Amino acid sequence: GATEYLAFGRFDLAPLLHIVQIESSGPGSGQVSINGSLKNLPFSAAYEAGSNITIEVVPGQESVFVEWTGDMTSFNNPINVPVVGGDIDITVNFNRIYSVNFNRSGSGNGQISINGVVHDLPFNASFDYGTVINLQALPENGSVFTEWLGSLSGSTNPNTFTVNSTTTVGLNFELNRTLSAQIYPQSAGAILASGTELSDGDSKIYVNGQTAILLAVPMPGY
Repeated sequence: GATEYLAFGRFDLAPLLHIVQIESSGPGSGQVSINGSLKNLPFSAAYEAGSNITIEVVPGQESVFVEWTGDMTSFNNPINVPVVGGDIDITVNFNRIYSVNFNRSGSGNGQISINGVVHDLPFNASFDYGTVINLQALPENGSVFTEWLGSLSGSTNPNTFTVNSTTTVGLNFELNRTLSAQIYPQSAGAILASGTELSDGDSKIYVNGQTAILLAVPMPGY
């Protein structure tokens, strides 16, 4: 008769895998370290369901980590990601950091107030991309602020500046110069100094380098 055989075997189920996709967003840049291994962005890989991965953001030069968005939202760095419930798509958001140099020029002297904090000049500070900073030129006694230079122009003071690159902002201070009127004899008349009438002993303040337009205005008989 026919011979019957029984066959026995062992079959292992393949592990369930989920795709973890990591993307980047924002004006900054960087990489991620996944379980200690550095990866460029965007990055995608399959991980076994039920496992946990640790992701740490490594910002690039002049960049800063802001937050995680997508399937996980967090401001923490690093984060622990449980691989459960299906594929995971998360985004790491970067911002840029730019350096702004504040310099002084001119014959005078002064300081700068940045967001209410006074600093001596020259001064360097770093700001996130898109930051609006409040600036005020503070001339010392005997000096006057005349204008902004570099990436900011005009003479409006206080002023605001939006940081969108590494740049320089200059402040020009000039010394005050005093023009004193001496008239002899004292009753002989006056001096018209750039539209201001000066009698003997009067004075008018000019900015260093400013042209003084003078006109003698004699009294009748002189």
